[in-house]
Amino acid sequence: NYKHSEIRAWLNETFYNTAFGDEEKEYILTTEVDNSLESTNNIGGQYVCENTFDNVFALSYSEADLLDYMAFYNTDYTLASNAYNHTSDTYADTGRAWLRSPGASFGRCAFRVDSGICGYIDVDYDSIGVVPALQIQL
Repeated sequence: NYKHSEIRAWLNETFYNTAFGDEEKEYILTTEVDNSLESTNNIGGQYVCENTFDNVFALSYSEADLLDYMAFYNTDYTLASNAYNHTSDTYADTGRAWLRSPGASFGRCAFRVDSGICGYIDVDYDSIGVVPALQIQL
């Protein structure tokens, strides 16, 4: 349930207040985040929740799908946090990124992107990074 998830709390509290100063925050819009069943590729089941209103959010399955399961490059911060880093030629320096979409109607699974593939895995893995998304008004 993204509404009550640790990742949502971290993005909108710790990350938001650490990454952005007061002046930068003035440009960040509060976004209505779609947490519907459709946003999970119709897999989320009982863990689908109502829409949330967030300053920073993780991408959903459907949003990542629009990006064709893009590979996400690790930042120095992500690497310092012990996130997984691919070393193969095709996906060198890319990592795994959590999505906000629940991955199954059972267990504690969420979708993640890894090497251009979107699938779900137990949420207890701590080597998966986060790609913060936000909308700004210039």
